[in-house]
Amino acid sequence: MEITWDDRKEIANVKKHGIGFDEAATVVYNPLSLYGVNKHTGGMRFEYIGHSDQGRVLYVVTVEEREDRVHILSARKATSYEREKYEKRF
Repeated sequence: MEITWDDRKEIANVKKHGIGFDEAATVVYNPLSLYGVNKHTGGMRFEYIGHSDQGRVLYVVTVEEREDRVHILSARKATSYEREKYEKRF
């Protein structure tokens, strides 16, 4: 699976949340991440919660561009509620 993102959007995300999309991609690739569908007005989006390669629990939002390509829209640290929900699954 290929993961893409807009470089300008990544810069804005780093300024706002301190998370680069290269780190966020590791959550999408992590087989232990949880994910679900979020029906958004702009189309179907996927939400991932999981550990990044830097050991942080992140919340990542993507959209599937094709069956084999995912586009990252945003990433941030998971809230305490999201983190607790994630950790209870294991």
